[in-house]
Amino acid sequence: LAQGYTEITRRVISNGRQCYSWAVKRQLLEVNPLSEMSGRDFGIQKKMGERTLDRKEIAIVWRAIEDSRLIERNKILYKLSLIWACRVGELRQAEVSHFDFEEGVWTVPWENHKTGRKSKKPIIRPIIPEMLPLIQRAIELAPGRFVFSKYADKPMSEGFHMSISSNLVKFMLKAYNEQVPHFTIHDLRRTARTNFSELTEPHIAEMMLGHKLPGVWSVYDKYTYIEEMREAYSKWWARLMSIIEPDVLEFTPRQTG
Repeated sequence: LAQGYTEITRRVISNGRQCYSWAVKRQLLEVNPLSEMSGRDFGIQKKMGERTLDRKEIAIVWRAIEDSRLIERNKILYKLSLIWACRVGELRQAEVSHFDFEEGVWTVPWENHKTGRKSKKPIIRPIIPEMLPLIQRAIELAPGRFVFSKYADKPMSEGFHMSISSNLVKFMLKAYNEQVPHFTIHDLRRTARTNFSELTEPHIAEMMLGHKLPGVWSVYDKYTYIEEMREAYSKWWARLMSIIEPDVLEFTPRQTG
């Protein structure tokens, strides 16, 4: 398993460790046999991601999201992940009440984002007008309070999205005769961040990711930078739309029959 499926192996170890920990706390077991085990014990080194999509790939992936048989909820999830550059877990746990359309902001509670456990602070992201149809449609599709879930009372599981990118890659090869290298939904976040560097100041770009200001800057600067982020997202949207225009796409659909 470790040789061919490194990410799955890491997840199996992590989930197993949590299960054993649960049993130890309830005195069903005396020790957790996985407490000191990690992927490194199987020769697995966690790699820092470097994949970003170029302009042509962005255009083809966006078109594939629209043309493929992905369920509509997941199509919106992928588009918003690219537009906002948020973590997929933040959208996975998003509730209808977290979106304030009057103020034009999406609040990610501290419990729902990576650095929240330490900071105890929410992430506030602006909602630009172009996003409204996507968010409102996702809310219409939601059976309960969780916007991107098929369940009425709970969010989707953490790894629910992991096969979507692979399915899109297969679809692009079959439908467009385009062999796009594998990408993850986190690569969309990295792609957006790379583009942010050309559209706004570095500290604004980092806040758009949900990162805090560095060092003492975060201690003394309590300004939200919401309007600056809103302007940057508008510029990013404009760039995205220029990228995905049909005359930008340079692929030929595969002939069938």
